Amino acid sequence: MRKDSFSHFAEYESTRKFWWGEEKDKRRGVIWRIGDGSKIRIWRDNWLPRNEGLKITSETTSTRLHRVKQLFVPGRREWNSQLVNETFPPHDVEQILSIGIHQNEEDFVAWNFGKHGL
Repeated sequence: MRKDSFSHFAEYESTRKFWWGEEKDKRRGVIWRIGDGSKIRIWRDNWLPRNEGLKITSETTSTRLHRVKQLFVPGRREWNSQLVNETFPPHDVEQILSIGIHQNEEDFVAWNFGKHGL
């Protein structure tokens, strides 16, 4: 692993540990905003912008899908609606397909009840 890759990874992991520590109260309201989809874990992270339950509500299926970027049309920052419909229950599908994707940004952490990152 290159030195600059390691420092980026370490920074990313320390940010994740800070915002998603063991205390549930810390996590309430903190959400990922979607850019390239590479940092967001589909089944474990808060990424659905709604009042409660910021994570996927369905059970993890035996799927090879792990990161949000895998829900995009290959090579584009656009939802693969067929894949999303096949993978999630209707209430999550509606929410996912309504999420805007930041075209020229990486994923970033934000407060769910605000429009900007932290």
